[in-house]
Amino acid sequence: MRIKYYEETDSAVIWLRERGPDTVGEIAGEDLPDPALGSVVLHRDDAGELYGIEIYSGAGQRLDLDQIEFRRVPIGATTGKTGAEAGVRPASS
Repeated sequence: MRIKYYEETDSAVIWLRERGPDTVGEIAGEDLPDPALGSVVLHRDDAGELYGIEIYSGAGQRLDLDQIEFRRVPIGATTGKTGAEAGVRPASS
């Protein structure tokens, strides 16, 4: 995933995944206007899978630009259960 912020235009692009051979075409018609902060455009491929989000004007008000955090939450962490208790089958070898 990549996030780019353009200070000059106060806009941001969030690419959730790379456009590869499995990303066929683009449907960029999901323009979600926000009168107070500009607009947001959702990018989907022909299969309808979301792969990008663009925020035009006002990105600095929508995003916490001082801190970006990524955490992978282990299976069962929200329920207190792990592995088989959480209904997860072991990977077959």
